[in-house]
Amino acid sequence: MKKLIIITGANKGLGKALFDEFLDLKEEIVLVSISRNLSDLQKKLLSEKNEKFIFISVDLDNMHNTSELTVLDAYVKIIDKVIFISNAGNIDPIGQIGQIDEQELVKSINVNVVSPSLIINYLLNVFASKKIDIVNISSGAANKVVEGWSTYCASKAYMHMFVQSLEVQYYSNNLIKVHNINPGVIDTEMQLRIRSVKNDGFIRQQEFVELKNEGKLQDAKKVAIDIIQKTKILL
Repeated sequence: MKKLIIITGANKGLGKALFDEFLDLKEEIVLVSISRNLSDLQKKLLSEKNEKFIFISVDLDNMHNTSELTVLDAYVKIIDKVIFISNAGNIDPIGQIGQIDEQELVKSINVNVVSPSLIINYLLNVFASKKIDIVNISSGAANKVVEGWSTYCASKAYMHMFVQSLEVQYYSNNLIKVHNINPGVIDTEMQLRIRSVKNDGFIRQQEFVELKNEGKLQDAKKVAIDIIQKTKILL
């Protein structure tokens, strides 16, 4: 079974870890990174014109339609399954409502809500006859408010419900599977950003500093392996 595996934010953190794990598999796959940037390995694959890799350069904070994704239309006839992992996320703006930078607020909603919604809508339309697995990398913030993370919490709650609505929509369709995954706290650049914020509106910063100091942040590679195994998306 030939699979088209699409990941947003695949150049770093959990997205990169997932990408690297898929690349190592002896499966007939095509890996697609939707991002602005590339990891060093992805740069190498691109320079070698590796047929297993497609890079779609998209600014997720400024995505208004899916015109950049039409390159994937050609794969409808040659793949059997699509796996989309909505991983890219933006923790900013951090702070109190009423003091949030307007541009950062719009950017956050675009990255966390608009872009993944558009991509999912596109995939379900174009690849309607194929098996499709949608994996939404969610967060505990989707269900519980963290003071100072208003936009992030709201956007994660939106995507959690958006994907849940797909589960209801396709409950009798064996081709479509959806997964809302809360991977927990991972040692990534997002966690570094959280620890570095100096903002009176974020009163829990020290908790995240302590998680790092106490070695309680998870390794991205281990989380990636766990997600692949638990979702069974490669079956």
